[in-house]
Amino acid sequence: MRNKKFFKYLSLFALMMVVICPARAQTIVTGGFSGTITDPTGATVAGAALTLTSSTTGDTYSTVSSSIGGYVFSLLKPGDYTLTTKKDGFRTATQKVTVLLV
Repeated sequence: MRNKKFFKYLSLFALMMVVICPARAQTIVTGGFSGTITDPTGATVAGAALTLTSSTTGDTYSTVSSSIGGYVFSLLKPGDYTLTTKKDGFRTATQKVTVLLV
């Protein structure tokens, strides 16, 4: 009778660990931002190359602006970044960005 009770509690404990441990491991905190690339007249700029570089780790993320000038960077760790935008016929633009969790 004691063995049945022991295995019952052991099984319950093992089930709880299977449910709780993966949930804790998946709590990765990330942020992101989006925007629209425009020229000095306010017209959108399609096909601009954007590079985001982490000031802390040096990791880089790249994307290209859409046909309406839009871009998105997601799943970023909180911190300071440098955003560089390049497009033929335009001056290269650099901007500091801070990703925060709100």
